[in-house]
Amino acid sequence: MNDYGVKLLEASQISLQIQMTAISSILFGKGDQSHVSTDFEQSAFGDLPRKIPLRLNTTKQEKKIILFNSLGWRRSHLAKVVVRSPYVKVIGPNGKHVAAQVKSKMSARK
Repeated sequence: MNDYGVKLLEASQISLQIQMTAISSILFGKGDQSHVSTDFEQSAFGDLPRKIPLRLNTTKQEKKIILFNSLGWRRSHLAKVVVRSPYVKVIGPNGKHVAAQVKSKMSARK
């Protein structure tokens, strides 16, 4: 049973890598080096997946984050993104502005 679980985990990780490569090619083009990543990891068979923070190490002033629903159905889900600037603009899939709540750590300390 353990051998099957290890093979299943490995196949799942390979499948996830293929998805990320395909999404990157579709969104950014084949030659672009933009990074597509996931927000969870599972280190071994039998372990529950755990959330990991995504870090953007770019020198650009403008950064883009694209959230992708890999499920076969529509869902609403709260997405928490920690940013260093209060100047945040959230755009929905239709290109229209989406209301977002921005909380500064400075105001939380007062």
